[in-house]
Amino acid sequence: MKWENRGFTQRHTHFWSEAILNDVEEARTFNNCVIPNPYPTGTYFFCDLPPSQNNYQLELHDMLGRPVYRTDVQSGQAVSIDTRPAPGVYVLRIHNRQQLYHLQRLIIH
Repeated sequence: MKWENRGFTQRHTHFWSEAILNDVEEARTFNNCVIPNPYPTGTYFFCDLPPSQNNYQLELHDMLGRPVYRTDVQSGQAVSIDTRPAPGVYVLRIHNRQQLYHLQRLIIH
């Protein structure tokens, strides 16, 4: 019997790899930031980040994963989001190259 490619024929290929599957555990974060939620743009907030020689990156992404705002943050610095994105739900991440320090769903109005 040979393969016939007709309009109703479907071919399914299944591949499993431990490296491809995501882990079900939540990302460990320190949650040392006190950010008002809903967040009025331009309001300063403080994150208690460990002292580091390198800067931390603050990133704001929309719900489709598109970057909206990005800036460098230093430990002990008051921070604000200096752009006025459209009102909605965003994801705020603060990380350095090795570790995620804060992850939060943020409502901007």
